[in-house]
Amino acid sequence: MLRYISGIKTVNNHEVKHSTDIDNHNKNDYFIYVDHEKNTVTMKIQPKPIVDIGIKGIQVHDMIEFSRQLLIKLNADNQCFENCLAISGCLQATSALRMRKERIKASILTLEQVGEL
Repeated sequence: MLRYISGIKTVNNHEVKHSTDIDNHNKNDYFIYVDHEKNTVTMKIQPKPIVDIGIKGIQVHDMIEFSRQLLIKLNADNQCFENCLAISGCLQATSALRMRKERIKASILTLEQVGEL
């Protein structure tokens, strides 16, 4: 599995750091960290809204995108209907989250506009 993950370098503008890429690495310095010795992927989750604290981690859509990229790499070697269905599901989930974000943004703008009256 790590041979597929090792090809993932970025996820939605977040760098994916691999233990094989750096000396004296500290997984806590990165939002997405792959430890090749321990066979682990660590993802630091955004603890509070970005507007409140800035970017301090990844969000759900980033985790889905990581999974989508992994599935694409797996499917390249082991093409099957189920892999394609899973990739499609990731795209559908990301689209739903994007629509939710836009709906929330639109309702916030509407509330701000009402407040200005």
